[in-house]
Amino acid sequence: MHNQAAAQFDSITATLVEGEKKRLEMLPKYFGMRYMLRAEGLVYGWMGKLCPNYRGAYWNYFELSNGGFFMAPSGIDTYDLVCQGAQCTVHVGGTAAGIIATLYMLNQLANTTRQDSFCQLYRYLLEYAREHAEWKQIRTAID
Repeated sequence: MHNQAAAQFDSITATLVEGEKKRLEMLPKYFGMRYMLRAEGLVYGWMGKLCPNYRGAYWNYFELSNGGFFMAPSGIDTYDLVCQGAQCTVHVGGTAAGIIATLYMLNQLANTTRQDSFCQLYRYLLEYAREHAEWKQIRTAID
């Protein structure tokens, strides 16, 4: 019983997807052929809406040990994101910015497609985000 309780508190880890072949497999794996281009376009679009100074970037893909996935821009250390529906700005690193943009994308996909898989991906990413060092800023940006 002690081992089961300890397992419940294992940290969720994020692993960078490396290699062109593996990267090409990620979007179909998580979004299917039907929604993969839409998902990719939405995450870029959300980043543009949240960050007025965003001008595009190379995006890394991360798989989570709990079954989740997220994308994060690379090349810039920090981003200032304008919180939707609030009069605030959060200053976050690239990974947190990607988590935020991916959560917005997954929320939109879940609401418009009614696909349970997108709801589950949102929950997995939110579980990971709650453990992230920038959780306070992430929470502010998604509230």
